[in-house]
Amino acid sequence: MKAASSHTQEAWHSLCARIAAWFPDPDHPSRHDRRLQLVRPDLAASGLEDRAPKSACLRRPVLKRIVAGTAAIYNEPSTAGPAADEALFGEDVLVMEERGGWAWGQLMSDAYVGYLDARTLAPVSCSPTHRISHLFTHLLAGPDIQSAMIALLPFGARVTVVERSDDGRYARIAERDAWIATQHIRPLDEPVDSPLAVARRYLGAPYRWGGRTAAGIDCSGLIQMAFLFTDLPLPRDSDLQLATMQGPLGARVAPDAARRGDLVFFPAHVGIMVDERHVLHANATHMMVTIDPLGDVLGWLEAKGHARPLVGIYRPAVCMAAD
Repeated sequence: MKAASSHTQEAWHSLCARIAAWFPDPDHPSRHDRRLQLVRPDLAASGLEDRAPKSACLRRPVLKRIVAGTAAIYNEPSTAGPAADEALFGEDVLVMEERGGWAWGQLMSDAYVGYLDARTLAPVSCSPTHRISHLFTHLLAGPDIQSAMIALLPFGARVTVVERSDDGRYARIAERDAWIATQHIRPLDEPVDSPLAVARRYLGAPYRWGGRTAAGIDCSGLIQMAFLFTDLPLPRDSDLQLATMQGPLGARVAPDAARRGDLVFFPAHVGIMVDERHVLHANATHMMVTIDPLGDVLGWLEAKGHARPLVGIYRPAVCMAAD
């Protein structure tokens, strides 16, 4: 078993490498975006001295793991405002501070910085082996369909399988010493569906700002979940996703050359092309995930006063590699 400090150091280096892959230019504005930086006026992560105010205390973060089904992430330590992001069971967080029931840290899966309920976190003592492959699955107290439900785990949650039931139908996970159906998990190293196929799973899911599950998801959360287990995990927000596509990880294509799997960006909105003329997106027009003609979406935005409703269409590198 690795020491906690070793887990933390590996996580920190992995996170820095991910941000550098998104934005290779050290001077790219997005690389220093406050949403991706463990920096506050009073506190900052060691290694970010060049970006921290002189008044900030430098401290090494501690790696912890989400052990609730989901955990909302806020920009401030308060539930009064909307959630900015959502952490999933088994995702790791680099925690800088715990105070007043809140933890301030950085989510490893998308590098987003914010505040979350400290009760949803636990120390990291193992490496996940599997991911939830269904939209939701029940975490059970025992290996039986009549066992009490402990939590509801969403698609993309990570778990560490340590034992299987005698009949092979259930797996015990280390994070909560509880059981899940083996039909609902896949090894982390198993090839994943295409981003478009994953996005299609969420059709009909309600729209919810800051959400990343089928219980509620927003436009950029949908795109992020679609690419989560590919070789190109994306940042959380649509503007950061666009900035990523404008670098070496994407290529801009003309509207008449768009095809399935391309990402289409609008003002403060993003979707994924289903074919040459239709886009799948989580939207506030229908308040759910839908497939709509691209022309209709552009028309809605024009009606709202956007003179340039189409920002651009980009082909992710993972889609180009699959050609």
